[in-house]
Amino acid sequence: MLRQVCNLIKYQDRQEQDDICNDELKYIKSTYNKVKKSQCNYDFDRYVKPYATQIDSLLTQFSYYKDDIVTLPYLNEYKWQIFLQMVKELSVECHYYRTSRKLFNEKFKNVTYVLNYMASQLEIGE
Repeated sequence: MLRQVCNLIKYQDRQEQDDICNDELKYIKSTYNKVKKSQCNYDFDRYVKPYATQIDSLLTQFSYYKDDIVTLPYLNEYKWQIFLQMVKELSVECHYYRTSRKLFNEKFKNVTYVLNYMASQLEIGE
């Protein structure tokens, strides 16, 4: 479903592109659920910082196409910045059990919605 959006990140194989986006979302969601259940935070230096750095790298690659993305209907520079900020926050917050379930789920839904919206708009445009 996110093939067109992930294509912006420029990976070789289309299946691999889908897997990368889906894997990141699955990792964020499953990590959060594990942390909530165990009530035990992940170590910052060992897990959180490297993962946040990895997400920052993906977002940097993704940002090269910002000009194309912000021209989509219902998206603009402000919404783009909020989207990036939410992804960064989720990549850190998913590792801490004191993260509010309601806030986490709202951010997660928003990020998923925006990715699906971009994918659908880019598929229509082809």
